[in-house]
Amino acid sequence: MRGRKKKARGRKPFNAHYYGGRKGKKKSADLSGEDSEGRKFSNIDEMWDAEVQRILAEKAKQKDDESAEGGEEAEEKSKQEAPNTKYDVFYEKGKRYWESVECTVDGMLGGFAETTVIDCKASRMFITKKLKGLQRTRAVDCGGGIGRVVQHLLLDLFDKTDLVEQCKPFVDKAREHLADNEKMGDFICQGMQEFAPAPNTYDLVWAQWVCGHLPDDDLAAFLQRCRKALRPGGFIVLKENNMRGEGGAGFHLDQEDGAVTRSDDLFRRVFKRAGLSVKYQMLQPHWPTYLYPVRMYALQ
Repeated sequence: MRGRKKKARGRKPFNAHYYGGRKGKKKSADLSGEDSEGRKFSNIDEMWDAEVQRILAEKAKQKDDESAEGGEEAEEKSKQEAPNTKYDVFYEKGKRYWESVECTVDGMLGGFAETTVIDCKASRMFITKKLKGLQRTRAVDCGGGIGRVVQHLLLDLFDKTDLVEQCKPFVDKAREHLADNEKMGDFICQGMQEFAPAPNTYDLVWAQWVCGHLPDDDLAAFLQRCRKALRPGGFIVLKENNMRGEGGAGFHLDQEDGAVTRSDDLFRRVFKRAGLSVKYQMLQPHWPTYLYPVRMYALQ
């Protein structure tokens, strides 16, 4: 949503179309969903499988066209680019999208940089009021972009804060304006699907508006790795969009950036798979009603 009201994307607070909600009888645990092009899915696993196959089909067609034009050299390049894991093509799509986004707060938030104030104010309240007794030695922001949350929230609360981000231009921008801060820790250029922190490292693992880029299998695995990295009394906090409960679907996949918005129920299913439970939760207050609700989960 850069500069005007339009479809929002990515690790931003809006990660899908404006959502006015649909009135009606509340459904419980609706696991079905759809994508931004109107394709329907009975459950989220069906969607992930279909999306991977769709991307692979598109890439195959593109490689066939390139091979026809480039001969043996293009064919050899195609073999070298073969995916290593099931979801590599999915991550490639998201990476390409984010490499096209400007390295500014407005870019991170899709043209809504002004929401940083109410966003970080609520996050600070959640940490200080809900997570009482939390030690504040070291935190990490996963999928931290150019360091918006690190700068406006975590550096004020923790002795050291690391940043994890797979998009190198974002990491370079974060380093540019945060490296001189004595409370800034490591800049880690890596995707969350690969991030494996050392045990007993963090009091807080923070991930905001980025979990939609991880399929359920990889999100559960990421949470398991982060659980091992927590120090005694530590928390994993996810701050993410939720699908609305009133007669809505369980998830929505944005085909532009490849991010999925999950329902509260689907999030909790992933948490259970990861062996985690929700200790505290809070809805983002003072949020525009025409946007998806935003919820914070504190997990242990």
